[in-house]
Amino acid sequence: MELADTEYTFVLGSVAADGQLDALVDALVAEAEATEESPGLIGYEILRPLDPAQPVLLVSTWESEDAFEDFMETAEGGPDTSGLVAGSTNTVYETVVSYSVEELVDDDVDDDDDGEDEYDVDDDYDDDDDPGDDYEDEADADYEDERDLPLGDEDELRSGQSSGDGASSAERMFAVDLFNATWDLLESESRTAEDDRTMLGAALASRFHWRHVGEPKNFSISDWQVSRVFAELGDVVRAREYAGSALEIATEYGLGPFYVGYAEEALARAAALAGDDGEREHWMSRARASLDDIEDAETKALLAADLDEIDRWGTAAD
Repeated sequence: MELADTEYTFVLGSVAADGQLDALVDALVAEAEATEESPGLIGYEILRPLDPAQPVLLVSTWESEDAFEDFMETAEGGPDTSGLVAGSTNTVYETVVSYSVEELVDDDVDDDDDGEDEYDVDDDYDDDDDPGDDYEDEADADYEDERDLPLGDEDELRSGQSSGDGASSAERMFAVDLFNATWDLLESESRTAEDDRTMLGAALASRFHWRHVGEPKNFSISDWQVSRVFAELGDVVRAREYAGSALEIATEYGLGPFYVGYAEEALARAAALAGDDGEREHWMSRARASLDDIEDAETKALLAADLDEIDRWGTAAD
């Protein structure tokens, strides 16, 4: 699918050798400063972990992914993109450097106006409205996966793109990458036993990260994915448990027929796996009713295809 031309955030994480945390921070600061004149750069932050065993993060934001890729092609010995490492979600970070091209431009304007028009970042968002309104509208517009995943909104998960403070941006990126890695393994036709373990670990880790930085739609979808993984691995009990959680969240928060329908699909899948025809038919009937209420044709087709697959299981079993 065509990706929208939106801001792109790249997160580079590096773990310092023993006693070398300060040196690593200084090196990343120097590396970041070297990008300040790069076309398309919006800004960057250097985040230092209070736990030296966790990665130092360089979070840079660009006008678009193309702008970042252009920088990577022209930079001499640009950042080592293999250095991205996931840290603990309990890590506390302090901001060492925060650089913004826009703030520099505004500072120049303020100097000419004797500081009377000093830029205030809050003016763009707050006004007299509840800040929660902005978050509700934008929380799931940060990511989009490039595959046709059952996410309901094409802009819900955008691989490699994020907004917000650096630490939460990194965690959201981990949540998305782990979700996508799980999906790749679910679709693999040559998965090994080790791949199965990796798939389960990735699904649970993605769920864990979303609990820190997501909202109910992310919670429901991540529980749906964990249920799908357990179903794929033949664990009926866990598949039912996480499908039930997905349905509970979707219902409690009024997420709509797409999310409710997919939770019901997961419960039907688990019942089919268990060979419980009565339960399978119950959840299939409810999922079909939810399907009828979905207006978007693309997302409706996704759920319909998965329900048809479960129907074929039932037919084969008969």
